[in-house]
Amino acid sequence: MRRGHTWVVVSVLGALAVACCANRHGNGEPYGKGRNEVLVTVTADFKVAPDPVHLSIAKGQQCVWTLDAGSGPLGVEPKEQWPLKVSCDSPRRCVGRITRGAKPGSFPYRVVIAGKPGPDPMIIIDP
Repeated sequence: MRRGHTWVVVSVLGALAVACCANRHGNGEPYGKGRNEVLVTVTADFKVAPDPVHLSIAKGQQCVWTLDAGSGPLGVEPKEQWPLKVSCDSPRRCVGRITRGAKPGSFPYRVVIAGKPGPDPMIIIDP
């Protein structure tokens, strides 16, 4: 391979590696359209990552829970006064959007898989 072609191949591989690393799921970092989705991974044994989840009212962030393994269905239930409207668009994915008038604070919730309740993780709503 000529020297010029080697540089192109290395550049393309490097760009692919950066793109793959930037799209990690379930790390609590903003992701998606306008980086306003915070991804949360739920495992079949009810481990939730990240916990707590931080959402910003000012940034209009929403939370996206995905079931990493298992058939589901996945559910997300409030434990008390709840600042999110949650809808599940598949057996393994739920989306929570901050409701109008939501106040900053900490809010416990429950993850449910196939009708079985799990532990109570936390969502923190920031201004």
